Amino acid sequence: MNNIKNILTKGQVIDDKYTVTFFLKKGSYAESYRVKDKEKTTKLLKLFSYSKLHRTQFDQNGDVLEIEILKKLKHPNIVKFEDSGNLLIETQKYAYAILDFITTLLS
Repeated sequence: MNNIKNILTKGQVIDDKYTVTFFLKKGSYAESYRVKDKEKTTKLLKLFSYSKLHRTQFDQNGDVLEIEILKKLKHPNIVKFEDSGNLLIETQKYAYAILDFITTLLS
C-alpha cells in the first residue's frame, strides 16, 4: 500500500491554470505530476521543493537552475518547456515547471 504523502492532490488547481490529474514520481528534491491545462491538454508538472534543493541548484538570482536551463532549451528532441511559477503550500515554498507531456508506447 502506498503510504507516501504527495505534495499535490488529484483535482488541485495550480495558479488557476493547471489541474492535477495524476501523481507520477517522487525524487530527492522534486515530484512529477500529470496535469491538464485550461484547454484540457495533458502536461507534465515538475514540482521542486526549495527546502530540499542544494545551494548549487540555484542561479545567481536565486531561481531554480534546472527551470532556467529548461526555458532556454529549444530542440526537436528535447521536451518543450511551457510555463513556470512558484507556490506556497503550508509555509513551504515550491517552484514548478510545466513541460509537454510525452507518452511512450511499449510494443
